[in-house]
Amino acid sequence: MAAGLLPEGPARITHILVDEFQDINPLDLALILKVAELHRSALILVGDDDQAIFEWRGSAPEFILAPERHLGRAFSTYVLEKNYRCPRNIVVKSARRIAHNRHRVEKAMHPVSTVDAQIQLYRGTTFLDSVEHVKQE
Repeated sequence: MAAGLLPEGPARITHILVDEFQDINPLDLALILKVAELHRSALILVGDDDQAIFEWRGSAPEFILAPERHLGRAFSTYVLEKNYRCPRNIVVKSARRIAHNRHRVEKAMHPVSTVDAQIQLYRGTTFLDSVEHVKQE
């Protein structure tokens, strides 16, 4: 491909969909941005700031909370509020816990299921007790 020309035909990437964007780290982000720039690709980002758990590897909820700042382009946001996956009481109880997080976008969570899960609470004396309990389960 000559300098300044877009890839053509089957070599051109017109759309890039990034699922679990809340887990993106700076290296992943740089790669995606470079490919998108080279191909002038549309970007579709899917994720949930409430599920951002990989800060230990460079991910940050800030990437999904403010994509315009980090990707240099405008985005439209669509919030999906219905949970089809989990039992009703799991959605309700987790929403109460998640609401305590300060660095998040407030959103409603509505369970679709009317079934409740059986919840068993185990309190170990140490964190490792809890880990061992889960391993034994």
